[in-house]
Amino acid sequence: MGGQVICPGDILVGDGDSILVIKPEDAGELAKAAAAVKLKEEGQLAGIHAGKGFPRPFVDQILEQIGVEYVD
Repeated sequence: MGGQVICPGDILVGDGDSILVIKPEDAGELAKAAAAVKLKEEGQLAGIHAGKGFPRPFVDQILEQIGVEYVD
């Protein structure tokens, strides 16, 4: 399908845009990585709700490089 070989036992995850094929031997590692991302995102949301904002050092660095000034 679309150049991807799908084998018995593969895990298929899809939405309205695409289908992801996960090999069973990769599922555990992928689940751990997804859980780490989810935990990080939950921490970011908690910071936003607590009024700490959303740290984006890469954006701040670019704004500084192009000479943007913050005025209170």
